[in-house]
Amino acid sequence: MFEKLFKIIFSNKILLPFYHHVSEKQPIHTKHLFKSRNISHFRSDLDYFLKHYNPVSVDDIYRSIFKNYKLPQNPFLLSFDDGFSEVESIVAPILKEKGLPAIFFLNGDFIDNKDMMFRCKASILIEINNISPILREQLDTIKDLFQSFDLEYTNFKDSVKSISYNKKDLLDKLLEVGEFDIESYLKNKKPYLTTDQILSLKKDGFDFGSHSMDHPYYGKISEDKQIEQTLNSLEKVQNIVNSKLKLFSFPFSEEGVRESFYEKISPYLDLTFGTFDNKFDPIKFSLQRFAMEDYGDRISTTEESVKSFYKRSILRIPFGKSSVKRV
Repeated sequence: MFEKLFKIIFSNKILLPFYHHVSEKQPIHTKHLFKSRNISHFRSDLDYFLKHYNPVSVDDIYRSIFKNYKLPQNPFLLSFDDGFSEVESIVAPILKEKGLPAIFFLNGDFIDNKDMMFRCKASILIEINNISPILREQLDTIKDLFQSFDLEYTNFKDSVKSISYNKKDLLDKLLEVGEFDIESYLKNKKPYLTTDQILSLKKDGFDFGSHSMDHPYYGKISEDKQIEQTLNSLEKVQNIVNSKLKLFSFPFSEEGVRESFYEKISPYLDLTFGTFDNKFDPIKFSLQRFAMEDYGDRISTTEESVKSFYKRSILRIPFGKSSVKRV
């Protein structure tokens, strides 16, 4: 009942669900960050979207914004952030089977497994601490390391998860204490897409965009750094895929990003994608998405995730919070 009402109200809005990871067994580099969808859940998501919405491509969306192209009612487009390798091994085959387009957003520094996002390193450390005594046996060393970065140590899990992008070098030092070889992990597990995999996916018709170089919180770095991260990652991705449309999705969120940033990057990008749910965005080329992953112990059904998204959208209206506000 509520969903039908929401769909009528938002029938001309583009539904933009996004994911990071799909896997039957969640790997240790994401295990302690969020609950990823398994294959069954992901297939259920797609069946639900196809039943209730109409798939469109990013080119369709671009033309609808700038060239008066008419989209079908209740349009949707999937996207995937961070460029994890399961995009090629699990996600893409299912999308091809169902005839669905998608955008894959890549971090420039992680392509070909040259490095790993700092939060993923935190997840690995939490797993090491759960299954091995090696870190617990060196608690004094760990506390000293936190102190050397001017950080307070409380308990291992919370303290490690609180390490920010600006203090990310601490994570590498902690991995050394835990005798974990991150370079070997990257080489052997290959958690991220390689150039060859990206080219293969492009050949299959999928779209690509950039997602910063190394996944900082944009609201906590300077505008010059925001622009540098954006344009460098765009160049890195474009050198591989040479896409007609230049696309970018914000790592974490665009909260705290000023309007002047959009003015400066607008000559270089066709569309940007944020994480402010269904909020109206006054910037014409900026689109807002909602996350399909859960951050608690329970994985929501597709219907629960979509209904929650719609309810958030409705509840913002009377409080004047249905639009993105920037300074």
